[in-house]
Amino acid sequence: MIQRKQTLYFLISLICLFLILALPSITYKIDDIWFNFSFLNNAFEANEHLTFYAKALFYGISITLLLQIISIFIYKKRTTQIKLAYTVIALSLLSFLIICFFSVVKNIQEVKIQVYIFALYLIILVAQLLAIKGIKADINLLKSADRIR
Repeated sequence: MIQRKQTLYFLISLICLFLILALPSITYKIDDIWFNFSFLNNAFEANEHLTFYAKALFYGISITLLLQIISIFIYKKRTTQIKLAYTVIALSLLSFLIICFFSVVKNIQEVKIQVYIFALYLIILVAQLLAIKGIKADINLLKSADRIR
């Protein structure tokens, strides 16, 4: 399991997802007061204007994290792993877009998204694509080994 390079890509993606949850990712301004927002710390005690978005993002990123953990442990079912990797990509892009549209929330005067959030999402995307490429290479290798027999 761990010796496969795609598992390492999945682990990198898992670490990035956890960092997105744990680190303060958004700084926003309401009534001339700046707030730092971290999904793990502030998702349920956020400002009343942010509660829906915060909970949706927290649950979305948590589900993505769970799917990533599942995809690491089902290493024998390669086609399912590929489907889960594509699902992780889709959910990550969706949560990234929701973070980008945080500024449309009413009563928020200014929003600053931390730069490392963009980098973490980019790392997740690249790691998932490299993992899919590795899984497909494994499938092709197994098919060619079956042909030789």
